[in-house]
Amino acid sequence: MDSVNAPFEMHFIDVGQALSVLVECDGQFMLYDGGNVDDGSIIVSYLQSQGVEQLQYVFCSHAHEDHVGGLAAALAYFPANHVYAPVTEASTKCFQDFVKYTQQQGLQVEVPAVGTVWQLGRAGRYRDPAWPGGTVR
Repeated sequence: MDSVNAPFEMHFIDVGQALSVLVECDGQFMLYDGGNVDDGSIIVSYLQSQGVEQLQYVFCSHAHEDHVGGLAAALAYFPANHVYAPVTEASTKCFQDFVKYTQQQGLQVEVPAVGTVWQLGRAGRYRDPAWPGGTVR
């Protein structure tokens, strides 16, 4: 299968007024935001129902609870290859928990440079549109 025809799916997970998106390309998964802290079990259950065993990438768009809150639960359950956020420290407990579970996997929260491009499966590349200069391809 070539990259043009590789499967690509975006799952917008229902976490109320918060945000969480699971992206799947060719059997690889990326989680973008995790809703509120109370949404952590919803995120884990949804990922399990989709057959996720590992997350290639975990992205936290920013340190507000309605975006980072449920990521700690996801990181406590699923191994990740890379974890990204625009900052590595914030004063909120939910962000600190996100960092703690990242570190428990032997990883560090990475702050990508503007223009960073990520490969996910064979189905193209993703550049975060929320960060300066970003586009989705």
